Amino acid sequence: MFTGNVVYLDGSGSSDPDNGPMPLSYNWSFDVLPPESGLSDNDIIDKEQVNASFIPDADGSYVLELVVNDGEFTSEDYVIITAATPNVPPNADAGDDITVSLGETAILDGSASSDPDDGPDLYDYDNCRGYG
Repeated sequence: MFTGNVVYLDGSGSSDPDNGPMPLSYNWSFDVLPPESGLSDNDIIDKEQVNASFIPDADGSYVLELVVNDGEFTSEDYVIITAATPNVPPNADAGDDITVSLGETAILDGSASSDPDDGPDLYDYDNCRGYG
């Protein structure tokens, strides 16, 4: 699940074997949030419905509790949602075109390349023979 995207919660697998005394009620709540999250239970959309949703605001694990009640008894279950920022491609910049004479050393400079995700800087130069 990606941070910033809607997470849909589904409690439709809940049941009441004796069907009563009342129809099931549902209550979704956060049990654990990532330290950087600013969410609260009020950020769960339709938190008192069988299906609810929320939008993770920080990378990490969100533990949600679903409490189901039939008017007499209560049962709970938990679901763990792990949110992460999606990986995006790096920006390759091989530097300016250069011309060298046969036998001269060409100095390649990819230092203007960047990774918006601040991933590791890995460079791989292919043989450029035939270009230009």
